[in-house]
Amino acid sequence: MQSPVETAGSPARTYSPKEDTTVKASIDDSCIACGLCADVCPEVFEMPDDAEIAKVKVDEVPADAEASCREAAESCPVEAIQLEE
Repeated sequence: MQSPVETAGSPARTYSPKEDTTVKASIDDSCIACGLCADVCPEVFEMPDDAEIAKVKVDEVPADAEASCREAAESCPVEAIQLEE
């Protein structure tokens, strides 16, 4: 029996993300300035000494930082990070 992604005579297809997709990160006012996002993904987030909330350093998340950016968003204790694709 074939799996759902196989067809007769052809190999299984695998998922690969689109090359042209971009991810944008934002932080809302519920941020408690714990600095976790900057620790997990310093390519995208920073915690300036004089800031009340973390800051997003880039307009678009670099492809090589996307996984750590998602980890930062999932780890945020107050869910203050939003990712838009």
